[in-house]
Amino acid sequence: MKVKEDLGKGIQFSVLEEDGGREDLFLTNNSQVIKSLINDDFIKLAGINESEYLKRAKLVVYKKFKLDSKGKDQGALLDSFLRAIKVLLRKLWRLRDHNGHFNIGFLLYNINDGIQITSNYYSGIHYSSNGLQQNILLSKQEVEEAVEYSGAILSAGSDRKQGTQLTKGLPKLTVCDYYLQVAIYTRDLAMRIAHYCTCFEALFSNDKTELSHKLSERVAYYISETPEERLDVYKALKSAYAIRSTVVHGGALNAKAESSLISLSVSCDSYLRRVFKYVESGQKADIFSMDGEEFENYFIRLILNYPGSA
Repeated sequence: MKVKEDLGKGIQFSVLEEDGGREDLFLTNNSQVIKSLINDDFIKLAGINESEYLKRAKLVVYKKFKLDSKGKDQGALLDSFLRAIKVLLRKLWRLRDHNGHFNIGFLLYNINDGIQITSNYYSGIHYSSNGLQQNILLSKQEVEEAVEYSGAILSAGSDRKQGTQLTKGLPKLTVCDYYLQVAIYTRDLAMRIAHYCTCFEALFSNDKTELSHKLSERVAYYISETPEERLDVYKALKSAYAIRSTVVHGGALNAKAESSLISLSVSCDSYLRRVFKYVESGQKADIFSMDGEEFENYFIRLILNYPGSA
């Protein structure tokens, strides 16, 4: 992933931690700024290979600060920085499909008159919706828009919760975001489509009756402006749901279904992004906080073109 313009010192972004703390970091592609971070102490402790890798990096996130010896331990502090980067990548998805990811972070610090280093590695690769790793070129404006995004994103520390995050009372959009993260780290397109379908279920379904038809119909009406577009969305989601039903029950796809995987995965990714954009614009946003009966009545009226339902 690259950014067209020189970011200089960097674009500042902040993420709130679950404990109320705030992490402020900088994203830069400026080679001089990056090289200034890789000093002799860093090279000695991190190693030449890692140091050279960072010097050649297209984008680097960093933070300079005074380490509070009474605060978090160094490992936990670095972990909070890495989770903040994951949240930024989630926000960036709201703007466009991408495969941006990171793998390792370092914390260089001076304690008890000695220079030490802590490192942490985050596994998992973020794939584009077609299942590929591609060179993504961003604009500075796109990065700034991602930084300013304030929609339904799981908190930076929520992936550390033991057991499950899927507890009663979570907003529909937050549940959808959870499954979305599973999807974008899945390269197998059939399984990725299955996770996308679960995202749509989290948003548009209150029961399991006629699920494939109901889900496809509701999404089509929610994100589409014309009958022709609604039909296209409906057919795509019906096909996606057929694939989901096959793979989650241990079945194998036939040649026709396999040939449609890329187009369906890209479409599902795009449809979800459009849902979030509708919500952020304030259009039809309140339906996801409706109770079950009100939610069902909303879509019945919408689909039957009942006056005042749009």
